[in-house]
Amino acid sequence: MEKKSREGVSDFKGSDYQVLNSMKDLVRVIDKDGVIIFANKSMINSMPINPIGVNCYLDYSEDFPKCLADRKYRLNSTIKEKRKINGVDYSITSSPVRNKDGEVVSTVEVFRDISKEVKTQIDLINANKDIKDEIIFAKHIQNKTLPSKGEHVGLDLDYRYISSRDLSGDIIDCIDIDERFVGIYIADVVGHGIAASILTMFIRQTMRYLVSRITDSRPKRVLKDLNTTFTELNLSVDKYFTIFYGLYDRKLKIFSYANAGHNGIPFLISNEKLEELKVTGHPISPMFEGIGFTQRDILLSSGDELIMYTDGITETRGFGNEFYGEERLKRDLMKVPDKRIEYVLSEVNSFRFLEQDDDIVLVSLKVL
Repeated sequence: MEKKSREGVSDFKGSDYQVLNSMKDLVRVIDKDGVIIFANKSMINSMPINPIGVNCYLDYSEDFPKCLADRKYRLNSTIKEKRKINGVDYSITSSPVRNKDGEVVSTVEVFRDISKEVKTQIDLINANKDIKDEIIFAKHIQNKTLPSKGEHVGLDLDYRYISSRDLSGDIIDCIDIDERFVGIYIADVVGHGIAASILTMFIRQTMRYLVSRITDSRPKRVLKDLNTTFTELNLSVDKYFTIFYGLYDRKLKIFSYANAGHNGIPFLISNEKLEELKVTGHPISPMFEGIGFTQRDILLSSGDELIMYTDGITETRGFGNEFYGEERLKRDLMKVPDKRIEYVLSEVNSFRFLEQDDDIVLVSLKVL
């Protein structure tokens, strides 16, 4: 590598000299011919030779970086680029220096070591990949815990379960207690993502234990015990969920139900008439420790259909930011008796203006 004679190298002295020379960043100043006329101490100490006098248009190597801006682009605005030099990652900024007449007389190039930032970025990418893999696994497990469609002790179960993210905060389950009784519930955990999905697993495990107690699986007792068990977790008050639980007696065809704050009020469709299964109750929350729940019973007939859902359906927003709403849901449920779920979800998708931002569950239970 040949250096230009010292006579041809201009001395770079001025008010900014001390500032540039004391910077930790590598700084060099290049004249219009590509000759380095100044390099601060950091630049000099990092290079295998003193770079002053070297033409970085022509005399560059693997460990001696070429000028960032060539003659063609020298008059343009500031240029930025990332390069790896001698194993070090740099962010390089090249800026033209103009005289009082606006003419470009030289270029200042600043090399900032970003190795730590690059390593942190790589670590974050790898960590996010690990988290993503774990979320995919958790989603697989969550989907596998959903109940089987088809007959459950005198009821024909069908449903659609659509999460707004990889993991859902909604859950449904159908528990065949014995040959006479079956329990069915739908729950909605506040929030989304990993924390909400973990709570759905708590709900499933606890409900299966409570419902399987043949001695007393009445809805009002089950929800009271569920609230007690949840309170014992000592979680903050912002962690809560709503749940509607029903118990079907195939022998007597009686459906008993209780509601713990679930605002998606289920419907009974019988003889082409729709009835709301209204019953009040507080959400499952540490705020309502020791509370009880109200239970109601209805007599069902073969051909009747129970519809359960979460508010991801009714709170879907349309073009004018209005909700899909309960009244529209009722109307759409009655339009196609044989394929209610498919029709309603099709209408919801057509109504939606933006992306789905809440989990959706829609359940049909037909009495056999």
